[in-house]
Amino acid sequence: MGREHFQRLGENYLSAVKTSGMRSEALEKHIEFRGIDLFEKPVTPDSPGEWKNGWIIAIGHFGNFELYARSLSSLNGRVGAATYRGLNQPGLNRLLHELRASSGVRFFDRRKEVKALRKLMTDGSVVLGLLADQSAGSGMLLDFLGDKCLCSTAPAIFSQRYHCRLATGICYRTGPAKWVVEFEKEIPTFSNGSKRSVEEVTEDVNTAFEKAIYKDPLNWFWVHDRWKRFKKKRKR
Repeated sequence: MGREHFQRLGENYLSAVKTSGMRSEALEKHIEFRGIDLFEKPVTPDSPGEWKNGWIIAIGHFGNFELYARSLSSLNGRVGAATYRGLNQPGLNRLLHELRASSGVRFFDRRKEVKALRKLMTDGSVVLGLLADQSAGSGMLLDFLGDKCLCSTAPAIFSQRYHCRLATGICYRTGPAKWVVEFEKEIPTFSNGSKRSVEEVTEDVNTAFEKAIYKDPLNWFWVHDRWKRFKKKRKR
């Protein structure tokens, strides 16, 4: 399993570079989107009246995760957006940004472009993808795969702050150069007209990620240690 996982990592990196520069027409035969109809479903009766038409998609490092940008750009009538952390090497960072920008999705460096992102979020037609499956320095200590780790609360906070609806998106590898991006069912952020706790919403996101990992364990980015910060604190 370990050997195959590292083979998949190499495949994913090379595929990400290749697919980032491909035209949508050429990419169509390699990728399938499931659950797109989720974004056309009406707001539930429990949701507050000020809901906009925007969505927050909690995404993770599953499969060729660079394809999330293509899935966000395929949602007609909405602006696709995502955050990223810029690379320290200016040349590589510029190249990566140019490849990602070709998808039509707007990317924001979460260390430098917070104000610009906030301004965009006031537009109700935004679909924002947030990577939320790695150790978060300012996250919440919750269970994930049977052990405590710091979990990102960004999807829960953003969806409630900007009155957007919340769901998860998972990229599955189905074969060589073949992927499926699945949008799971909506995660409620309100109950009986009141906000659910950030902890409850984040736990629902974790549950969706765990389900995807159990479905295909080798599809997830295991080389990132989700539990490193908590283990350091525990040793003291």
